[in-house]
Amino acid sequence: MSTLKIAPVRWFLGQTVLPEHFVALQQLVDAAVEFRSRMQGLPMYGIAQLSYNESLLRDGVLSIGELSAVLPDGTPISIPGGCSVAPLSLVATSATRVSVYLHILSDTVAGHGNRTYDSDPRVVERVLQRAVLSINDSVDNSRAVLRLGDFEKGVAGSFSLAGTYIPPIVHVGSTPYLLPTLAALEAQVSALEPQLVAQLQDTFLRPDRLSTIRRCLAALYRAQTLFADLRNRIPQHPYDVHAALRDLYLEACCFHEVIPDQPVLPYQHDSLAGCFGTVVRLLQQALRPVYARSTHLRFNRSNGLFTLSGLPSELKDAQEVFLLVQRPTLHTRISIDDIKVSCTSRLALVHRLVLRGVPFKYVERPPFQHTFGPEVDFYQLQSGDEWDHVLRESSMALYVHPILERANVFLYWR
Repeated sequence: MSTLKIAPVRWFLGQTVLPEHFVALQQLVDAAVEFRSRMQGLPMYGIAQLSYNESLLRDGVLSIGELSAVLPDGTPISIPGGCSVAPLSLVATSATRVSVYLHILSDTVAGHGNRTYDSDPRVVERVLQRAVLSINDSVDNSRAVLRLGDFEKGVAGSFSLAGTYIPPIVHVGSTPYLLPTLAALEAQVSALEPQLVAQLQDTFLRPDRLSTIRRCLAALYRAQTLFADLRNRIPQHPYDVHAALRDLYLEACCFHEVIPDQPVLPYQHDSLAGCFGTVVRLLQQALRPVYARSTHLRFNRSNGLFTLSGLPSELKDAQEVFLLVQRPTLHTRISIDDIKVSCTSRLALVHRLVLRGVPFKYVERPPFQHTFGPEVDFYQLQSGDEWDHVLRESSMALYVHPILERANVFLYWR
């Protein structure tokens, strides 16, 4: 804050006014605004508004419609009012996940044709910053950079914003970040609320238990109000949202009468994906989420294993079951002939005794219509003793072989 140029420009009678004086005056105004924003306590740098064409994004083209942001050094970014940027083709990268960066270039362009300034007098000429979207974190002539996020290609072949990275933001609700996660939490809160109301009717509960239920119920109502505010386009600072979620988690721990697994959950403005990911994961456990049924499930990668537990009952009646392998790029070739699949408890035994595991065969062209992308390979699982073990244990596992290091694995049935 001490490096901000907030000293006023000296003016005196008879002074020759040069363009440098007006540049310094403009810098003074910008510095004064930045000075006041830094004194508000909460971090006020990051993205305040972001919108892009959802239809084009699904097809692999990122086209920004509006962007309002302030970089940590106080540099403002405004699209389309102060900056021009062309769309970026994600399909051309041939990757299933890419990080996208917005680079502010050192050169400028004239504002002719920008409809934001149609009402300006003709003698006023606007100068716009020139920007470029790139998958590289550095480009020529870049004087500032903002990482917008990670975009990934789903198993159905469409692109979407991934939750693996969240840039610093100053508004939740006017940006696409966190919204799917908060919507899922809202569904869990709504499912738990009637259970707490029903327990309040139980007169045999001890008074302190009833008090705990009332406190947790009040926290649920506060969370539902927060979610409603966001739906009504009332932006919230991410700190306020994070504080509300961690308070809800602590109240849920009181309701379950357990010690919090992580009682200290600090807010980190420069690591939003990490701090929100932690509190959301804990909340999902405390609120006992209800998982939506689907015809394909993604294997979880952890400790060198791809694992899947809690298999749906529909698998027993499925006509065909497939192991899907999503290659990291369209042109990458993967062969899993040496991979063994089994229930989780038998995986080590299958490898030690050199057993086959669940048999499978590669299906080059599945004889049915599907919505998966061309980078997805189909392996049909065969019935037998090992498959019976999978159904009984309701789990599957396979080792993360080096050829699968950058791949995703799914279970699909029909």
